Order: sequence, then C-alpha cells, then structure tokens
Amino acid sequence: MKKSPLGRSEYGRVKIALPPGKGLMDWVRLASSKILARKQMTVDHEELMKHNKRDDCWIHIYGQVYDVTSYLEFHPGGVPELMRAAGTDATDLFIQYHAWVNYENMLKSCFVGRFSGDLSKYDVFFDSESCAYTVTVQNNCVTIDFEDTEVEAAVSLAKLSIKQSLLVVYHEGVIEEKRKVSHDTLLFVVRLPRGLFYPVASGRHVSFKVRKGASVLYRPYTPVSSGSLSDQPVDSGQVKCAEPARIVFMIKIYKDGICTPSLEALNVGDSIEISEPIGCVDMSPWTDTGSELLMLAAGTGLTPMVNIIRERLKRLQKEGSDTAITRLLLFNKSEEDIVSDDWLPMRWTDTHIAPPLNATVKKINIRSTSSLIDTLYSRTVASRSSSAISYTSRRTNRTEHILSNPSQEWDGRLGRIDSTMLPKACDSLRVLICGPDGFNVAASKYVETAYVSQKRTKFQ
Repeated sequence: MKKSPLGRSEYGRVKIALPPGKGLMDWVRLASSKILARKQMTVDHEELMKHNKRDDCWIHIYGQVYDVTSYLEFHPGGVPELMRAAGTDATDLFIQYHAWVNYENMLKSCFVGRFSGDLSKYDVFFDSESCAYTVTVQNNCVTIDFEDTEVEAAVSLAKLSIKQSLLVVYHEGVIEEKRKVSHDTLLFVVRLPRGLFYPVASGRHVSFKVRKGASVLYRPYTPVSSGSLSDQPVDSGQVKCAEPARIVFMIKIYKDGICTPSLEALNVGDSIEISEPIGCVDMSPWTDTGSELLMLAAGTGLTPMVNIIRERLKRLQKEGSDTAITRLLLFNKSEEDIVSDDWLPMRWTDTHIAPPLNATVKKINIRSTSSLIDTLYSRTVASRSSSAISYTSRRTNRTEHILSNPSQEWDGRLGRIDSTMLPKACDSLRVLICGPDGFNVAASKYVETAYVSQKRTKFQ
C-alpha cells in the first residue's frame, strides 16, 4: 500500500508517515550492526548509472558512493524522493533538503567507495518549486530578475563574471592559525584569496577538499565565523577588498576518523581547498530578536549556534531592541570536552549579550594581539561599546553546561537531556537542536512533548 505524504517541512522537504520499526533510531541500530553495502569498489559514472533500481540503488554525495537500497524504507521523505537520485549525483538534492545532516555517519555501513567518474555526465536537479529567474549581463552589470521573490543585493563590484559550471566551486585557502580549544577540538583560521568576498550565512556550510595519499576526501563543515575583517561595514555600500577574507572552523578530531586526522596534520601555511557556500536554509526566524530562542547542543553541535548568537547580537545593536532572550543548554561528557570561550561572541559566564541603550557601564581594555582569533573576539567586544557587562537587562544570553560523566569536582548539572531541563514555554519560543543523531531524536521528543500547545519551530 502506498504511503501518503503528510506534507512538506518548513524547508520544503516531503515528509511521510513511516511504519513502526522504520524510524531513525531503528536505522541507527541496523546500520551499526552490519555492513549493508553489497560491494566495495571505486565507482565511475558508468558504473553508478547501472544501480538505479528499487532493489539496487546507489547514489553519489560529495565524491563518495553509497548503496542506499537498505535505507530506502527508512527515508523520512519516502522511497520515491530518494529514488530521484538513484544511479546519479545526489549532492544537489542533499544540499537542498538535508544540508546539516551527518550523512557520513548515517550511511557509513552503506559506503561503496570513492567516485572516480565525470559528474558532468549527470543531469542537474531543479526542484519544481524552485523560484524562476532571468540573468541579464549588460555593460559589465549583472541583473537577476526573480519572479515573486524579494531579493536584496548588499554588494556591487566593478568586475563581474558568471560561472558556467553548476557544480560546487572550490577556492584554495591557507591555514593562517590553528589551535586547540579543547582536548580533541581544533580551531582553524583559513585565509582565502585576496579580493574574494566570502560571507557564509547562518544555515549554510562549505565543503573541504582534503588530500589523503592518492585519494581526495570531501567533507562538509559549518564555519563559526566568515567574511572580511575589514572595518568598513558591508551595508554602507563600500567593501574593502584589500584584506583577504578569513573563515574560521571548529572541528573535532577523531583519531580513527577518515578525514579529521588529515586536517589535524595540517600546519600553519599549508593549503586547503574550500567550496563556495552551500545550502539555502533561511535562519532569519532564529536570529529575530523578537523571538525567545532555546538552543540545545551536544558537543560540536555548538557550531551552528555560534553564528546564530552573533547574528542576534548584531540585530540587537541595529534595532535597539530591549528584549532578546537566548538560552543555550550545552551537553558534553566531561569538563575537558567544554571548548574554551575566548574566540566566541560571548563568554560562558556572560548573562547578557548587549547593554541597554541608557546603561551606565565600565570601560575595559581590549588586549592587543596578533592572533586573528583574539581579534575576532575583540571586535565583538568592541562592538558592544567596549563595555564590561555589570547591569541588569532583559537582553539575556544564558549558557548552562550539562555533563554526563564529569569529575567529582563538577558542581553543575548532571545527566542527559530530559524534559525537566527545558524552560517554560512562551508564544514566541523557537528551538534549535544540533548534535549526534541519538541526541537529536531524544531532544526532539522532549521538545514536542513540552511545547505541544505552543507555537514552536525546530531546526536540526
């Protein structure tokens, strides 16, 4: 019997009612117990095209090929949606609907091998609900006309060109700074080519192209900061391109991982290829200072939260709002898993993210340093009128660390996520969830129960 779609998610993704035993945790248990790919081999485009049937379905994502035959019935969008990518490149569809999903972890038992073919042999997916637009080039000016869509252009440059390829474009960057922020997590600052304006908005990510021997690995990562460090604000209509753009990443290193040991081996001055921004998730509802925001993060699930907090801070300053309540519950195993806060837009001990407009504050001195990461934080502090926060305000940004296996000296909250940890509901509440699959499932369950009668929004 054909299952009927329940509709579409907030991001346009088809959702269906999966039968019992076909949920996410059922898939995690199945995939962790056996190898589901029937072959392990290097795959070219001709070989991939052969596997395009319901009982033999292979797909390509970011340079890797997976046998997803066993996963079809577990796909929350239904079998037909996933079959659209059978025997071809699924990267575009993945970017459109599942950009933040850890596909490598979910499909590791389905891994067939590296892709060695020609992606140009495949059709490019265009969703039927995508907006239509016309591109016109005249007198060195590019005009993009969208139908029934509001578009804002923030930057205009003299030299313009249009890429003919619809594939992901990579740029070579240089590791400018690298340091530890926890026992197993590194912060990388990558300097991009001069003249490249490179803002990666909240809800978007990039892909790394990592060389490992004779192989090339592709991995998606969400930056914690990006763009130019120019003092000239973008919305002024002028952008200084003299300083190259920098992009900052927080990456957890897995000693037995496929890719992260290669990243750990990179030194300052080494090169790495980074794609242009990927994804099209609109995160503006979460950065809206009129909404109360609850963020539930486990481990490096903190990564997308950082830019959300930074954007809310910017909106506060621009709007002069007197209310912006942000709560972050950060789950880790032990104290050594908590990353340092000297590069964040806030400190762990902060309870406010901006002073009231009429507040009396004490001045502080921003330390002088050549470290770009310190500079990023210093500029954030400077943008708060270089002021120590020593007042009471409704602009609160509260962080609570919750550990499952702390030392005896830990005096904070213990355990794993449950309903007692969630704050009281309010009409404007929005919830942001990010972490390992098991955490996301558990957090979603408690959120749906706790806020069943409230207007709520989740992103995970």
